Amino acid sequence: MKAERFISKYGKEYLGYILWFDKDKYFPSTDANLKNHLEAKSNVEIYMSEPCVENWLLAHFQSINLSQNRACDFYEQLLKKYIHDYDKNDCLLLKKYINKENIEIAIRHYPKIGEIPLKYFINA
Repeated sequence: MKAERFISKYGKEYLGYILWFDKDKYFPSTDANLKNHLEAKSNVEIYMSEPCVENWLLAHFQSINLSQNRACDFYEQLLKKYIHDYDKNDCLLLKKYINKENIEIAIRHYPKIGEIPLKYFINA
């Protein structure tokens, strides 16, 4: 909902908006209308974590296998090797561990996300 308000407020000031839904916290019965509404906008792209956001976060620190079919708690445990006190709801904790360098690493490890700079940034 915050993203929708932000997009309404800033509209075309940005080249585009990228929104990420965490698949293991996505509930089609309550979230599908919002997702579809945002996806219908011409300057919005929606990504869904596979199978959960921990897989994306893990890509900041190591190569990942996107074809691996594992439960989310598997990725949470691997992530705790890098962020010992990881808590899914603690964004401030993530700010301590996630920086520009490992964001660039994650983009290389997560091919679908790696297409974003090519689409939105001339100098990518």
